[in-house]
Amino acid sequence: MTPPSWIAIPGIRRPTSAHELFHRIQYAHGYRTTWTPSGSYQWFSEGSAAWAEVFVWGRTSASNKLTGLFTNPDLNLWDASYQAQPFWIFFQIRQQDMPGENTLRSFLQRYHTLGNERTALAQIIDENWAPNNVYGQLDTFFALFAREREIGAWRTGPTGGAYPEILGPDGANIVPAVAETPVPLAAGASYTVSQTVSPLGSDYYHLSFQPGTDGHDLTVSVTVPPGGDYSPSGNTAGYSRTQAIQLAQADALVLIISGRGAGGSYTLNAHIA
Repeated sequence: MTPPSWIAIPGIRRPTSAHELFHRIQYAHGYRTTWTPSGSYQWFSEGSAAWAEVFVWGRTSASNKLTGLFTNPDLNLWDASYQAQPFWIFFQIRQQDMPGENTLRSFLQRYHTLGNERTALAQIIDENWAPNNVYGQLDTFFALFAREREIGAWRTGPTGGAYPEILGPDGANIVPAVAETPVPLAAGASYTVSQTVSPLGSDYYHLSFQPGTDGHDLTVSVTVPPGGDYSPSGNTAGYSRTQAIQLAQADALVLIISGRGAGGSYTLNAHIA
């Protein structure tokens, strides 16, 4: 950060200071002092420091830190770097059991012991949820993050919303929206696509029902290669779900395909009979 930038863009000063100070907290918990990071680790080092900007000041030094996982939702979390900011906001709030609890401190303490940021994250998530809770594992916790980004609840949790607004460098409130693939469907129409989803990434499809579809049936199927872990229950042999939707009472359906830990290929089929 050069002095001219600080002069030209006053909105970056406070969040940047919080960001850099948080690195010192990371150092105190072993990052680069006891443990030497390797591989893709900036989702932790820079992503959580970007979280500190919002935690301290309610604003971010660069808007794309907050919007990156929305405009590119299939980005692997491990590769998100600074743009992991909204995940850490979600982690902080959704892991809270009571107002004021600092869940990032618990994570850093675990990292200090283990020296591995991914293992620390997985353990903290697993321990915070009741046994057999569907969201008590990192894969499904991230799938919950994918859903909450769609409905706008990623910064609210059991103890309420911590950040009613998050400001950018220009002082404007940032309201990120997830990038979706639009799929307009009329009566008798079909849609088919073969795609891949990244590990800890998500694809979003917005199925919009055109006039004249009332009373018709919508069928959606997702076909994947055998042998993977695809369902919330970890079923590798096969998984199906049936849900009746009255098209007369809904004008759209958003389908989210989350890559879980491994990612992979799939084929999506949608048809209105």
